[in-house]
Amino acid sequence: MPVKRFWLMSNSIDRIEAQRDMRTLSVQMHAGSGESAKKYRESLMAELGLVSTGTGERDVAGMNALKQMSKR
Repeated sequence: MPVKRFWLMSNSIDRIEAQRDMRTLSVQMHAGSGESAKKYRESLMAELGLVSTGTGERDVAGMNALKQMSKR
């Protein structure tokens, strides 16, 4: 690993830890009030975003098309 990349990654560790500490502090601050905690949870959910939009049904035609592409 090049030295510049190593030090860049090393500095990033501190930034990631600071972000984690800020998040923990925010959670602890909002935990005392029920309404504040609810609003903060909603903001975290918005930040998280939608994880899955699938209907749960298999796309058989799509899977068969992918299998045909892999055979070529």
